[in-house]
Amino acid sequence: KKAQIAKIYSEIADKVRKPATGAERTTLAFFQRGFNSTKDIAGIETEIAKGNMGKGWAAGLGLWPILQSSKQQLYVQAQRAFTEARLRKESGAAIPPEEYKNDARTYFAQAGNTPEVIQQKQKARGVVLEGLRNSSGNAYYEFYGDDAIENIKVGNETYYVGQIVTNDKGEVGVVLPDGSIEMK
Repeated sequence: KKAQIAKIYSEIADKVRKPATGAERTTLAFFQRGFNSTKDIAGIETEIAKGNMGKGWAAGLGLWPILQSSKQQLYVQAQRAFTEARLRKESGAAIPPEEYKNDARTYFAQAGNTPEVIQQKQKARGVVLEGLRNSSGNAYYEFYGDDAIENIKVGNETYYVGQIVTNDKGEVGVVLPDGSIEMK
């Protein structure tokens, strides 16, 4: 009987979450910055893939903000927010302009990218977000609740919180912490 009681207490203790540490809360803030930047641009990348951003889209990203469309400004700002969330978590240092350019090419749609390349870049961002979410530990559950998900499985695919998904109708959405998908 004592062994059974000890096992029950052990199982209960395993289910009780410990308070998040300061480092976990800091990492959660970086996760949220990257997550929100991904949500902000979810529908824009589809437009890039379809070539619907208008003439001069490629050149527009390098122009001063006053010469960019509101969607171009949003896209550039989201790229910067994602890069800062990713790199400042690691070093805390100022980010040189070349790093922003490298991250934009690595993680974000560029003019001329095929839909497959854009999807690969979206998945790469999802991996970064999953790492940040995972490193945020118990802070993630303190903020989003005990029912928050880490990932969802659809068929043979696993999708992580913050990952952009496209349904069979070509509609784009983002996986949210509650397991739903916010369509854009």
